Amino acid sequence: MVEFRDLRPGEESELIKTMYDVFKDDPAIVKQDYFRRHVANEHTYHPSNVKVAVDGEMILSHVVIQEREMYVPDGTIKVGGIALVGTLEAQRGKGYATRLLDLAIADMRSRDYDASMLFTTNPYFEDKTWKPLKREYVVCALKTDTELKSSAVNFRDMPPDESLRVLQAHYSSFSEGRRFLLKRTKSYWENRLSSDLIFPKENFWFFFDGGKFVGYAVLDKKEQVVDVKEAVWADDATLDDIVLKASEVAGKAGLNEIGMFGPWLKRYNVIKVVDGRDGDLHQEDLCMLPLKACVEVPKDPVLFWPTDHF
Repeated sequence: MVEFRDLRPGEESELIKTMYDVFKDDPAIVKQDYFRRHVANEHTYHPSNVKVAVDGEMILSHVVIQEREMYVPDGTIKVGGIALVGTLEAQRGKGYATRLLDLAIADMRSRDYDASMLFTTNPYFEDKTWKPLKREYVVCALKTDTELKSSAVNFRDMPPDESLRVLQAHYSSFSEGRRFLLKRTKSYWENRLSSDLIFPKENFWFFFDGGKFVGYAVLDKKEQVVDVKEAVWADDATLDDIVLKASEVAGKAGLNEIGMFGPWLKRYNVIKVVDGRDGDLHQEDLCMLPLKACVEVPKDPVLFWPTDHF
């Protein structure tokens, strides 16, 4: 008989066997050992955060809750990120994931979470409890008309302790008061920076003006564009430098466009604005489930870094 319950301490190895069978074609999860390195290592992790369908000793299906704190204009909210939803191929179509998601929702309500969020390409979530949040991905032409006003230093050339200190201090000052950017702890930064997949170091740049930190940008070369995966900046001049650096990386890769979630690239030579649901660049929906009456699904585009996948 199939049992639907929390993962038990010591069952992680069996969970990983199932998880990596389910996601065997996803290098982000399997080759980077995502669950072991970035979920089980988090300070908020507990086996009860994982809901499983079990037959005997075999785990057939799983859903993971990752606890997060997110900024909103008037403070922060407690969010349960839904991650790693999957079922063994031979066991699909039996409603196991649905049962586990129901368990996850009930658990998050009992823990007094304000909302739940997930990224998904699964049509199951259309017209379901989670509602899609509108996001805008702006694509612009390369900026090549000026030179950098600040100096750009690659992540690999920064002392590790200094990189961590700068990121902690300046990410927070940029993110506070903005909708749905994560509040990141020191352990979160340490965990995520250990992965070159999440924060590719080849094009992770710090910007300084007269020795003073003014911004950083994480750039990722896609098939069509150089994606500004994440960035913070002190002023418009620093944003110009980020766009210039992204344009430089794009030009060297033979690409003609740069892109970024949010409205900021609208200051430049816009090529197109892609709706996150319908665009050809980013297929994943960002969905939200309010768990309290005071939390609403915003109608306007929200700010959320793609690097903050749960």
